[in-house]
Amino acid sequence: MSGKRRAAPRRVDGRGASGPGGRPGSGKPGSGGYQGGGGRGPGGKGSGGRAIEPAPRFRFTPALLGWISTGVVVVIVLVLVLVNVTKSKPPAATGGPVQVPASVVSEVTSVPSSVLDQVGIAGDDISTTALDNPVNPIKTAHPSGGNGLADTGGKPVVFYFGALWCPICATERWSMLVALSRFGTFTGLLGAQSSATDSYPNTQTWDFSQATYTSPYIVFTPDEFQDMNRNNLMNPNAAEQVVLSAWDAPEEKFPFLTIGDKYIAGIPGWLDPQLLQGLSRSQIAQTLTQPTNPLGSALDANANYLSAAICSVDGMKPASVCTSSGVTAAATQLKKAPAAQSFG
Repeated sequence: MSGKRRAAPRRVDGRGASGPGGRPGSGKPGSGGYQGGGGRGPGGKGSGGRAIEPAPRFRFTPALLGWISTGVVVVIVLVLVLVNVTKSKPPAATGGPVQVPASVVSEVTSVPSSVLDQVGIAGDDISTTALDNPVNPIKTAHPSGGNGLADTGGKPVVFYFGALWCPICATERWSMLVALSRFGTFTGLLGAQSSATDSYPNTQTWDFSQATYTSPYIVFTPDEFQDMNRNNLMNPNAAEQVVLSAWDAPEEKFPFLTIGDKYIAGIPGWLDPQLLQGLSRSQIAQTLTQPTNPLGSALDANANYLSAAICSVDGMKPASVCTSSGVTAAATQLKKAPAAQSFG
C-alpha cells in the first residue's frame, strides 16, 4: 500500500434570414440588386429616363494592402511568442502548500487524551507474522538496536521519509501529527494534497517540509522527498540514506519511519486511505475527536501505536502520555512486533 519513488463540432449550414439577394437589374431588393423601378441593370435607364450609375466599387490601394500585410504579420508573430512563452512555463504544483485555519491545526494537534484512551487500539492487534515487506503494515521492531538515526542532543530521532504526491503518506501524516503533538509543538504547518492522478486522488493532508517541530523529548526529522508533481524536494543526507538502504530497500517505499534505534513503521494495513476520499481537511480533523467514527478511530489507534513506540525510546516521557490507557494498550501489542528484515 505504499507509494514508490521515483501524480467534432456540429456543422451548421444555414441560410440567412433574409434569403438570397436578387439579381442586379431584376428590380427586386436584394444583397446585390438595384432598385430602378423595373429598369435595366447598371447603366440602364429608370422610369424617368435618367441613367442610373452603378455604385462605385471599393478598391484596395497598394498602400492599404501594405498596411494589411504588416498587420497580419504582427498578429502571427504575437501568437507565436505567446505560444512559446506558455510552453516554457513549468506546470504549477497542485494541491499545496496552502495556509490552514488555526482552528483546524488546533483540532489535529490537540486531540484530547480522553478520546485517544477511548479508542485505544480499536481492536487492531499487531500481527506476529513476519512479512516479506521490510516495513510491516503495523509496527516492526529492529532485531537489535543501533539501526536508526543516532540520537541528536541526547534525544532519540523520529525519521520520516515520504512524498507529497503519495496518497498513503497523506493518510499517515494525520496520525503522525496527532502522536507527535503529544511530545512537542509544530509551527509553520501548511496544508497539501496528494496527486490528482494517483490512487486515492487529492487526499487532503499536511506538508512537513516547511514546518518546525520542537520537543524536550525527541527530534523529528521529516524528509519529503518529492513534491506534488514528483519533482525532488528534499534529498536524504548520508546518515538517512544508510538507514533507507538497510531497511527500505530495494523498492524504497513511502511512507517509511524509524523511531529511535528500535522501531521502523509504515502505514498499518487496517488504515484504509479510501476513508479519506472526498473529505475536506476540516472534515477529517473533526473525525479525530469522534471515537466511533471509522476514520477517526483508525487514525487515533495508529497515533496510539506511534506514541507507544516513542515512549519506549525516550524514557517514557512525558508520563501523562506514556502511562495513558490508550498508549499502554498499544505498548502491550508492540511487545509482539516481529523483527524487520534488513537489506544492509
